[in-house]
Amino acid sequence: MTEQGTALYREIHNSKVGDLTLVFRVVEALAEDIGISSSGVLKDLFGREIYLIEGIVLQGIVPNILTTAKNLEEAHKRILGDYRKFWEAEDSFSTVASEPFTLQIQGEETGLEYIKLKPHIAATKVAATKWQCVYKSEHFEGEIHSIAIFPNGKDIAIRYSDWKIIIWDLQNRREVDKISQLSFLTTPIGEHPTPIAIDPTGHLLTTAIIEIPEQNKVKVWELNTKESKEIANLGTGLTHRVKSIAFTPDSRTVIVGSADGRIKLLDAREEGLEIGTLLSHTGQVKCLAVDFNNWLLASGDGKGEIRLWNLRTQEKVRVIKSHSRPVNSLAFSPDGQTLISASDDHTIRFWDVKTGEESNVLKFTYGITSVVFSPNGTLFASGDDGGNIQIWDFQSKKEVFKEYLHANAVNSVVFSPDSSTLISGSKDSRIAVCQQV
Repeated sequence: MTEQGTALYREIHNSKVGDLTLVFRVVEALAEDIGISSSGVLKDLFGREIYLIEGIVLQGIVPNILTTAKNLEEAHKRILGDYRKFWEAEDSFSTVASEPFTLQIQGEETGLEYIKLKPHIAATKVAATKWQCVYKSEHFEGEIHSIAIFPNGKDIAIRYSDWKIIIWDLQNRREVDKISQLSFLTTPIGEHPTPIAIDPTGHLLTTAIIEIPEQNKVKVWELNTKESKEIANLGTGLTHRVKSIAFTPDSRTVIVGSADGRIKLLDAREEGLEIGTLLSHTGQVKCLAVDFNNWLLASGDGKGEIRLWNLRTQEKVRVIKSHSRPVNSLAFSPDGQTLISASDDHTIRFWDVKTGEESNVLKFTYGITSVVFSPNGTLFASGDDGGNIQIWDFQSKKEVFKEYLHANAVNSVVFSPDSSTLISGSKDSRIAVCQQV
């Protein structure tokens, strides 16, 4: 039985109809629901109480979907007619497709607390063996520092030329909006600007900028209105530079990693409201990754160490002394069981999240600048200092694609939500798009 106020959450990957998200509960089968004269819990021929598993199916993987008890009651009401027919049937009974409906959230309704189950892989999906580069952009007005993709998979945000942030239409391959192009923003020579991050809903974008005179500020843009809010001014100087940034799974908090080794948790909606500070790193916090299912944060620093944090309690879970040189990029597998780290020491390493033990290592000719998991968990991709893009089958660790796509170091790689497209951005001032064929 599912306790009141809670629901079970499970992701289904690689089903015949695509990826799905289930929000469901286990309840008693009541006589009242099928319209018979008795009351109470229905029993089978052996006198055992009958329980029902019922809920909502959502298309795609939707880790932050808000559902309420009323939503589940609505789903329950919609299946009662077929449920009664099933109860009365004396022979086999065919599966019945339910009708789609829209989730309604009213007033101050409280969302259900999720009990997250291990994702289910419905079928072993063989990674595509053929990929190709289908597009390379013209040169932008400066190097591409960071790319972030929207949940719709149609648009990306690009930060380039130190202070410009634009929205780019992937299908039509053109700029469709500007987020920031303020000419008085400055970035010291030799210092890469903070990456950009888009929240899980696709409504917010965050990054850090440097305003005259040397003020290190963290800002959040509401993308529907293009209005920005300064949520923190971290002070002046190089030690307060923001090197990495991310959102929490509920979009309410911005996580920033600084050159002074601190990780700050900032309220995404209020100006100047700091929720907490994680003190631990002795080197600059170069990269962050968030496990959206388990509320875990991974942080990598300039001295080659990785630290895992519980975002709910703000407690350190584990220290992994992983690399001999700086950690440039981190990525959690969609099921939260594996963490990938990429480093200037020319390696990609794989870590068991529960134990912190290394499970595999890949060695390269160049320093690895960026890694990313495909949303379906079958692939991971990397970019390096030499301008190479590589895509790998996660299970076998075999390379399925490698191409020299950029004339300079790759700064960012991102997969589309359906895992069929990889976008890269580089110091050569270009983006490249690769697709399964």
